[in-house]
Amino acid sequence: MRKLKQVIVVRKDLNMRKGKMIAQGAHASLTAALAAQAGSPPWLANFTSWFSGDQRKIAVGAPDEDTLHRVYVQAKAAGLPAALILDRQSLPLTAKRYRRSL
Repeated sequence: MRKLKQVIVVRKDLNMRKGKMIAQGAHASLTAALAAQAGSPPWLANFTSWFSGDQRKIAVGAPDEDTLHRVYVQAKAAGLPAALILDRQSLPLTAKRYRRSL
């Protein structure tokens, strides 16, 4: 069986503090892993192998929201478990909630 690697994509244009960037990436990582765990049998087997193994990950940057969304759509179209995390900071209800990480 080949080694799986989780790819975490974080927006670079928001100039987040390092701690915020790590937290957003962790939210995306966990949410996508749980989606894989709850997925169809092929993904469940892959998740189990990845989770009980070395849980390889790579973090990369997206230059803007459009790029992040495009990566998300491509991942979903390819049948990959993916999660799009939205910022839940105290914003007015009418404000746009920026996508932070995938």
